[in-house]
Amino acid sequence: ELSHLNLSGNKLSDTGAAILATIIEGGKHSSSHNHNNSADYSVVMEGTIQNSIHHHNHLPPLMILDVSSCDFKSEGCKMIVLAISKRQVFKSLNLSNNYFGSDNIDGFDALSQCMIHDLHMNMCSIASHGASIFFQGLATSPPSSSSSSSSSSHRLSQSLKICCLSGNEIADSAMTSFGLFLERNNVLEFMDLGFNLITNQSMEILKKCSAVLSTDNAEKKLYGLTVNFIGNKCDPFIIGPPGLARSKYNFNLGTRPNLLDPLNKGYSHI
Repeated sequence: ELSHLNLSGNKLSDTGAAILATIIEGGKHSSSHNHNNSADYSVVMEGTIQNSIHHHNHLPPLMILDVSSCDFKSEGCKMIVLAISKRQVFKSLNLSNNYFGSDNIDGFDALSQCMIHDLHMNMCSIASHGASIFFQGLATSPPSSSSSSSSSSHRLSQSLKICCLSGNEIADSAMTSFGLFLERNNVLEFMDLGFNLITNQSMEILKKCSAVLSTDNAEKKLYGLTVNFIGNKCDPFIIGPPGLARSKYNFNLGTRPNLLDPLNKGYSHI
């Protein structure tokens, strides 16, 4: 059974994305409407992938998908993430070097509903506006168990461990949303923001949002986060060395009680 598919650099275009999305959802694409060389895509994809799909509408076992540099535009990227959002879990998606776009609202909405552990969207032209939308989604709290209508909403914030967004022209205007993510999300372990347009003007807000207080929950105190800023116009360690962007970076370890902290009444963190 096919669990890992690498189609990088195949220039599938949005036509190929539509075919692939149908297969990811567990259906069989009809080639009767194919044009130009899209029929070739259908033959290759359905001949290779369809055989690994169980009958009775079961989803294919695909868990890792690399469609980087496939000449997808906003619509093609949206179709791929929308198909993945209908799956229970997905290990890794690489959409790098396709045009996701900064105004792809439906695409970002579908992405927020995906249960992905490892996401690569380098050089996808999401810019500051798109990055703000994305970071706000990661900062959104999981839905309550009593709300069945929103059970699939913002699943990405609960599952994403690795995220790469280098080369997207993300500037300081997106750092307010990124700061909100730093405050609220304790799941992500690695974020690559390298080679964007971030400057030291964002230092104050990032320092404040990455601070860990004695009143914070245990996950924020214990779980580390590495954020790569290399290639920007800011200090590469603007929110701390690798592994310490969250957790112990601004958290004072020691044995002396903080008598000035009325909420903890002198409790000492060790």
